Amino acid sequence: NVTIVASQGPNNSRLAEIPYVRERLIVTAPVTIDDDAWLGTGCIILPGVTVGRGAIVGAGAVVSRNVEPYTVVAGTPAKLVRRLDEPAP
Repeated sequence: NVTIVASQGPNNSRLAEIPYVRERLIVTAPVTIDDDAWLGTGCIILPGVTVGRGAIVGAGAVVSRNVEPYTVVAGTPAKLVRRLDEPAP
């Protein structure tokens, strides 16, 4: 139940004709989930976001900005909860 959104915009409406909507709200960008990332149930990852290696995204979080490697984020919008120690090589 994780939602990854790579493209967002109005569906079948004339809202796309409004300059503000067209210029700021219609977004298409890749989403990158690095190795060993843990995505909690029901989280939503928005266009253009990278979730770093070993990062943890809390259940139900809405991630609109990049998540640094080995950090924990949670909430709506997702915010830093803590930094994790990187595992030894």
